[in-house]
Amino acid sequence: MMINSKVILSFDFEIGWGDVTNERWKKRERNGVYKKLRKVLPEILSTMDEYEFPATWATVGAMFDHPKNRDFSHLPTKAKDLVNSVLKAAKPDSFDGRDLFESVIGSKTSHLIASHSYSHVPFTYEGVNNRVIFEDMTRFNSVAKDFNIFANRFVFPENREAHYEALAQTGYTKARVAADNTFRNRYLYRASTMLLAPPSGREEDGPNGITRQFGSMLFNDAGKSHRVPLLNRRVSLGLKQLDRRGGTLHIWAHPFNFAESNALKASFIDTIKTIAQKRDQGSLTVELM
Repeated sequence: MMINSKVILSFDFEIGWGDVTNERWKKRERNGVYKKLRKVLPEILSTMDEYEFPATWATVGAMFDHPKNRDFSHLPTKAKDLVNSVLKAAKPDSFDGRDLFESVIGSKTSHLIASHSYSHVPFTYEGVNNRVIFEDMTRFNSVAKDFNIFANRFVFPENREAHYEALAQTGYTKARVAADNTFRNRYLYRASTMLLAPPSGREEDGPNGITRQFGSMLFNDAGKSHRVPLLNRRVSLGLKQLDRRGGTLHIWAHPFNFAESNALKASFIDTIKTIAQKRDQGSLTVELM
């Protein structure tokens, strides 16, 4: 009997929006990360085109909305004031990613665009309720429609799950959630992410009829290149586990991390090639969320 094995690759496509409620974007801006991403992303996309490797790009709506059209009036006052102050202080290319978005949807490979919300304000942020999320998702859908995109897949900002009702009300049917964590001790959990095979990217029924799809592993070296061999080892363990037992290996990543670490970028490109080779040999499939 043939083992059913599949790999899913998804991206949190966000540039500075991923850190809009903290100040980590400032360091990345000073280090030229968002500017460098304009050179790194075409290399990643070219590799994915060459190996016909599709992915799901969970994109922040405000990132590809025209800056003059951005509207955060629906956010609670604290969140709205914070977002507006960040945009006033930041360089344009730290938060304006329409060019990056267009490079993805213009690729030869048929990628899937998912939502990462409009504002990337976490769903558990102070004052956020179902009405706020409904408006946030409605804004994302409106901007996406301008590109003839109608998303029904979702990734929670900062993996903070809440307000499934608003997601269902705005047309979403599946959401990626954080990887299964069977370790109560955080230090054991961190060790497991470096030493053990990643958990399966299984699916389960979630609230309001939305499917929860678990991630397996974050592809990131935290800016420390000495961790890349451990990351490579974990991917290898995950693929070997698919060979033995089948299931789903769901890898997710942040594209700007590849602009922070050449070693991470090289490892990711090698990972794409390895998975594509196994796909072409018939041992697994590459699928979208």
